[in-house]
Amino acid sequence: MIGLTRLPIFRHCEERSPAPFVKRAGRSDTAIPHINPYINSKMAVKNYNLFLKIITVLAVIFLFHQVNAQTIPSFNINIEPLPIFAGDTAVVTVVPNNFSVSSTTFQWYINDTFNKSVSGLGKDSIVIKTASDKQEIITIKVVVDPGPGFEKIQRQSLVVSIPPFRSTEQISQEVAKFKADFKILAFPPDPSPGQTIHLNIQAVGFNVDTAKIQWFLNDKSMLSGIGEKSFDLETGKLGESYRVRVNITLPEGTTNSQSLTIRVNDLSYYWWTDAITPQWYKGKALPSIHSKVTILALPEITGIPANNLIYKWLFNDGPVVNKSGFGKSTYVFSPQFQGITENITVRAENMSGAIKKEKTVSISAVTPKVQFYQIKPLEGIDFSKNIDFLEAAPASILDFIAELFFFPPTAESDLSYQWQLGSRNVPSKEPASPNILSVRSESGSVPEQFIQLNVENKKIRNGGTVSSSFRLRYR
Repeated sequence: MIGLTRLPIFRHCEERSPAPFVKRAGRSDTAIPHINPYINSKMAVKNYNLFLKIITVLAVIFLFHQVNAQTIPSFNINIEPLPIFAGDTAVVTVVPNNFSVSSTTFQWYINDTFNKSVSGLGKDSIVIKTASDKQEIITIKVVVDPGPGFEKIQRQSLVVSIPPFRSTEQISQEVAKFKADFKILAFPPDPSPGQTIHLNIQAVGFNVDTAKIQWFLNDKSMLSGIGEKSFDLETGKLGESYRVRVNITLPEGTTNSQSLTIRVNDLSYYWWTDAITPQWYKGKALPSIHSKVTILALPEITGIPANNLIYKWLFNDGPVVNKSGFGKSTYVFSPQFQGITENITVRAENMSGAIKKEKTVSISAVTPKVQFYQIKPLEGIDFSKNIDFLEAAPASILDFIAELFFFPPTAESDLSYQWQLGSRNVPSKEPASPNILSVRSESGSVPEQFIQLNVENKKIRNGGTVSSSFRLRYR
């Protein structure tokens, strides 16, 4: 191997033996030429440096590959025995091609329900006991995670049992039917108006790439050919329905047909808050800390009243069990943090779970505001614009009113108004109207003034004070 030098050579260099010849044990005196220690040492160092360079390059290539490459796990799903008769026990096993079972985590789902007891490290198989008195179609999904260097991937398969029969002929007929069995899958299964649905077929006992497949939409032929296993459909208006039928013909002539009805449903929402706004304000009130926000789910599902659905609420992806359930179409919460977006998700589904719709609303608490408006003689309050700067003539009397926006519901007795003119505290126009200020200017040259109002909510210890100001200039 390049760069490796026998240790005796280095030992010979250190001892500097003057003997030009040595004897080998067990053999006749045979002369071994003396090797110059300096030349041998120089060659060893050169070869050793070359060896280090090669190892370093290989290590860099290996580390770069490890950091930047994520291998896709390759595996097959094996189901035994086949066919499966009613009452049989089926074993579903992951057979890996490029990873080790012992270091891989497997998560197993039966009919979309996570099965914790059979999941875990090295648990590459699951046992399914079928019913003895009926046929079953069981969806098995497995999430495979081999660990570092591999991507996590999920696959699914079907365990289909043959119902009990009394005769061999019936069994043979059912076996033939089983070989041509398939399912139509739609993604998403419950589309909204104007949404594209991707449809494909999942075969049970045949190769879809060799079968003749015909797609029909509302009994109209849309697509036909060998291996045409997918079809895209764009939905129309709310309430419309589409009947999808697929006919398959296997190479040996066996045929089968399946149908699927897709209904266009929708789920919207409306939310409101009890945060206060002026009576004349026509805009939407925005929530603030300590106010309440109510969200109403508005499902539009054909043939099912909204109060006959099951609602599942999630707050920032965490389920809210006590506010979920049958007919619970509203959700109420109070924002606790200002400027933080809260995501509330609602899922509406029918009793069987066959129809599911989901929607997420994002809500963020705002800072309460105080805005100023001028009260004009003979005209009243000018709500057309709020004041942040105003010019007025000297020796004039000006009245202003402060309006509160997005404060949490609070009794007037719990609010404290403190007006300031310049750096001086000044009283409101009258005790009964603490939000109104009257300013009388002197004649002559008067400098620019700042008017500020601090509104304190005495029920809130920290962060209960809101301040706002505007400039007043005399010309």
